[in-house]
Amino acid sequence: TERREERKKTINREMRKICVVGGGGAAGICAIKHCLQNNLDVIGFEQTSSIGGTWVYTDEIGKDKHDLPIHSSMYRNLHTNLPKELMSFPDFPFPPQEKSYLPAAKVLTYLNSYVDTFSVRENIKFQHHVIRVRPLPEGNMWEVLVRNLISNLDEIFNFDAVLLCHGHFSVPHTPHFVGRNAFKGRQMHSHDYRIPDNFANERVLVIGGMI
Repeated sequence: TERREERKKTINREMRKICVVGGGGAAGICAIKHCLQNNLDVIGFEQTSSIGGTWVYTDEIGKDKHDLPIHSSMYRNLHTNLPKELMSFPDFPFPPQEKSYLPAAKVLTYLNSYVDTFSVRENIKFQHHVIRVRPLPEGNMWEVLVRNLISNLDEIFNFDAVLLCHGHFSVPHTPHFVGRNAFKGRQMHSHDYRIPDNFANERVLVIGGMI
């Protein structure tokens, strides 16, 4: 059929211009690095101002100054629940150090070192929020609408391919169960947890398990 032939042409044509949504996180910087190594024209869009994604700690919860949801679920003094030997990129191990389970700050340092070693930073547009991604009528290109959070101006880009690297733990899921509305105390999702001090001298119930 014509549609099948068109798909074959799309697959066979050389892809050159690549978009990475969430270009500052671990998946995003890895995607950009490999695109560069394969001589692709790649742009990463990162709505925050720094490298690290969920590994960037902030006291803020809810929404940021641009009225966008806070991406990170990081809490203060977090340590990894995986050894560094399992967390590193295959071609870029963590520097030698005594402990395997690292504080978040060391993971953030590692990610920044990865970015600078492979010259990834130059291909990331920071403080750029992707509003919409949609296929063009021709079917072989993607239109990406992006807002520059500094100028508050929107811009449209066209790409051969779009890689979504915006993370899957950034949107909290709060279950609904019988009796929840009857509880008059404070209720919050762990996504908004930052420090234990706020719960001093209180009785706290934690619902849910580690995955």
